[in-house]
Amino acid sequence: MNNSMSLSLAYAGKGNLHNTGAICPCCGHHSVIQAFGAPSALGRDPVKVDGLKIGAIQLGKCPGCDGFVIGVKLYSEGEPVYRLLWPHSVPPDQSPASLDAHFKSIYDQARSVLDISPMASAVLTRRCLQHVLRMKLSITKKNLFEEIAEAITRPDLSMPTRNALDHVRQIGNWGAHPVEDQASAIIEVTPEEAEYTLQVLELLFQDLYVVPKQIATMQAKIQKKK
Repeated sequence: MNNSMSLSLAYAGKGNLHNTGAICPCCGHHSVIQAFGAPSALGRDPVKVDGLKIGAIQLGKCPGCDGFVIGVKLYSEGEPVYRLLWPHSVPPDQSPASLDAHFKSIYDQARSVLDISPMASAVLTRRCLQHVLRMKLSITKKNLFEEIAEAITRPDLSMPTRNALDHVRQIGNWGAHPVEDQASAIIEVTPEEAEYTLQVLELLFQDLYVVPKQIATMQAKIQKKK
């Protein structure tokens, strides 16, 4: 799993673009963003984004690709929220080339909305994860919570993937609030949890698509030598 966080999530947690190490949304590579001075405060009547007032704007630049980024400080009555305004951040495509078209479509949608709506991204990711478990491992239970419980016992999956899947079951506390169709349920998640769920789906792709192909290739080479 890629340990690098997207710039959008890193900025949301730090509240400052300067010396923020993350995946650059411009070039898709890990970088340490450099800000142009301190955030610039706006006037008395600032514009709004999603109903929140923009309190300050900060400009940054990726030293690797020279791409510009813009961060905004948003506030209402509670704690300030820091959001990357430009460019729209989309995690890199980590899917295998052999991934089924239906799964790829849902996965791409989950990636594309992660920065805009983590909850929506989590719903799409869980739905894709459920489809993969059902079609590739023939696991069909009452809900995704029970399907993951079955999946983590399967030898088809590596231990890191099984552990990560088990962590996904804990996100949103599904066990305490069971529903028939948890894959489509709107469950409160943090941006970090939504990104983590997406990364777990990528681990599942690796185990079910990439690894079997690698093993088959190695076995074919061994047979050829014999």
